[in-house]
Amino acid sequence: MTVAPPTILVVDDERASRMVVSGKLQDAGMRVIEASGGYEGWEKFISYQPDLVVSDLRMDGCDGLRLLGLVRAASQAPFVMLSSFGDVDCAVAAMKNGAQDFIEFPKGVQSLPRKVRSLIPDRPSRDWLAERLQEAIPGSSSATLDLRRTIETFCRKRPAAIVVEGEPGSGRSHVIRTIHQLLSGTEPLERVDCRSGQTRALPTSGVIYLDDISALPRHDQLFVASLIERAADTSGGGRIDNIRICASVVGDVRSSGLETSLLRHFEGGRIQVPNLEARRADIPALAAALCEQISLALGGEERIRLTDEAMKALTSRVWEKNLHEMNAVLEKAVQRESGALLSEGSILLALEETALPSISPREQRDRNQKEELQWLIEETGCNVSEISRRLNLSRGAIYYRANKFGLEIG
Repeated sequence: MTVAPPTILVVDDERASRMVVSGKLQDAGMRVIEASGGYEGWEKFISYQPDLVVSDLRMDGCDGLRLLGLVRAASQAPFVMLSSFGDVDCAVAAMKNGAQDFIEFPKGVQSLPRKVRSLIPDRPSRDWLAERLQEAIPGSSSATLDLRRTIETFCRKRPAAIVVEGEPGSGRSHVIRTIHQLLSGTEPLERVDCRSGQTRALPTSGVIYLDDISALPRHDQLFVASLIERAADTSGGGRIDNIRICASVVGDVRSSGLETSLLRHFEGGRIQVPNLEARRADIPALAAALCEQISLALGGEERIRLTDEAMKALTSRVWEKNLHEMNAVLEKAVQRESGALLSEGSILLALEETALPSISPREQRDRNQKEELQWLIEETGCNVSEISRRLNLSRGAIYYRANKFGLEIG
């Protein structure tokens, strides 16, 4: 049986150098994908999932170390760093950050094919993007499989703007976070709660998440539309490369009342998250994943599991508030149990406790503020200065809000 040649991604902003490296690898019978810079290299890494990356160290914009960080956040694909400035510090930095080898250009190019082959002796057949998606969004129902396929398609295409649609509590924010982690590595996700009513300047760079974008004022919607246009501009005149817009909306974005100029940017980037009723077959897998998250949040060493009777209690229920409700029930059940095994009794009592009456607008506002603060505590690693900047509030106000909602903050 004929074995396909390995696919190598070569990244260098100098065309002449790139051609030398690519030619040497092609002469050795390898398939080569080229990229003229770090950002393009990252896009092609996601699209082609190469067996190995060869990258120049010094490049404008996204340099080799930055690209290495993005690759390492997503995959363990071998990475070889090249540099014309072959000093010890560069080599140490590259190896410390996860590179398998560091080669001086051009004298090390002669040995490059041999080194590349030694790093990929047994080519993996696994698709790391599909694997990561299966871990993040577990389940085997047709609705979940369709969701993962849609997300994977958008991860490879990288549209300038995406919108995640679905019912409240269906996991829209989780989908946004998953896509962000796959595409942006360690770059922060700037979440804007459009329901909060707070007036503060919208971010103009980075990865921006507009939660419930339909609540964004009209003038801000027009501003976001202009940002997306500039991010998608191929003429080069007013293009901005360091911005990506993610949004969520309850229901269908086409009936959300968004400004037409903004709505058209989302038409090619819509992801519909199914409700839990459409994913009933996935409830055992989803419950296990939620229990694992709860265990990690509590700092427990033992993995939390459910008895068969407890799992039946979960699978037999109609979850009107979707994953959000099931997560709340599991959290309460965990608090009731002293061990790592959840009983049916704990689940039933937790179900009674979460059957709360409708809340007032003020209570809803407090809930939104608590959710936003929880998000930022996790997203920033409890960096009070960064939280203060993002919320446009004083440090004192942040501590007051954390104390009000019973949240721990450094």
